[in-house]
Amino acid sequence: MFPLIVERTEKLAKLAEGMAETCDELDIRDLMARYTTDFIGACGFGIDSAALNDENSDFRKLGKRIVTVTKRDHFVSLLKRMMPVLCKDLHFLAPEIENNTVSIVQQIMAQRNYKPSGRNDFVDMMLELREKGNLVGESIEHRNPDGSPKIVEIELDDQLIAAQVFIFFVAGFETSSSASSFLLHMLAYHPEVQEKCRKEVDEVLKNHEGKLSFDAVKDMKYLEMSLKESVRFLTSPGFLIRRTVNKCTLPGTNFTLDENMVMIVSSQAMNMDGELFENPEEFRPERFNPDNIGDIKKCTFMPFGDGPRSCIGERLGIMQSLAGVATILSKFTLSPSRSSLRKPRIDPMSTIVQTVIGGLPLSLKRRKDIL
Repeated sequence: MFPLIVERTEKLAKLAEGMAETCDELDIRDLMARYTTDFIGACGFGIDSAALNDENSDFRKLGKRIVTVTKRDHFVSLLKRMMPVLCKDLHFLAPEIENNTVSIVQQIMAQRNYKPSGRNDFVDMMLELREKGNLVGESIEHRNPDGSPKIVEIELDDQLIAAQVFIFFVAGFETSSSASSFLLHMLAYHPEVQEKCRKEVDEVLKNHEGKLSFDAVKDMKYLEMSLKESVRFLTSPGFLIRRTVNKCTLPGTNFTLDENMVMIVSSQAMNMDGELFENPEEFRPERFNPDNIGDIKKCTFMPFGDGPRSCIGERLGIMQSLAGVATILSKFTLSPSRSSLRKPRIDPMSTIVQTVIGGLPLSLKRRKDIL
């Protein structure tokens, strides 16, 4: 999928250049969201979403609505948690989100005559699975009397395919745009780290004939360290939700968790805990240097979760974010603008993904040392 990322970074560079010339500040959060939305449209849905060039494109509108939590959303969530049996048929997603997603996916599949098109995107993968018949496998939730997992079967219908594409879309655009834009924000306030990242990007691109590639991004080690440190400051999923498998007592306490209990783990709180991270308020990418990363206790830094339920798109998310940030650094210098806040305010209405009130305004200037 990396060639699709490269295409979007080229569009990103052109758009950023035009905005830098005409605006004394721009919302880097919105810019990176448009970049990741455009990419997810290409590799997930197999279409040009036009999100980069048109902030009012249908895909961008859908993305904004998904991460905007309304009173209706909170009310439905409350009902489903208080009365799960009575409200089992009540859909958490607003009708306009669900209907638009299903409609888009059905239109794409119809254009392909419900057969794989050879694009090798996410929709193609789903259509290939459908051709193999019903999905059969071991259940995660249901067990036989002897404790072994039950064998279950499910039909991959239009709605189930749309659900998978929806998750790919949401997880792919919002978390990556949050991570990449906040890294750029942190680099604007830490010019010495920005300079180190810029030098590395320049050197790596020089070694790869000036072209962004999968191997080139893999070589940007310090930039990846900076991304992880930035994510520690503002973890896109501020908390993780898990369900206990067995009854267990937390070590060092008298507190026992019952089987099948829902747990909420605050990843943001752990990331800023002085007992887990020395001087947590200090932005120090070197924490994630391979020589130091062993000092970080297991299961304390979990931006992508951990174990068998960790995020399946971790590598894609990191590559997408690094490619976008490297593109910006290769052409521009970042600095705080008149509306910038060193510590942006987190919207208390945020759900799993933490959103920033007022975006992330920054000043973007074209580098004087490049043509």
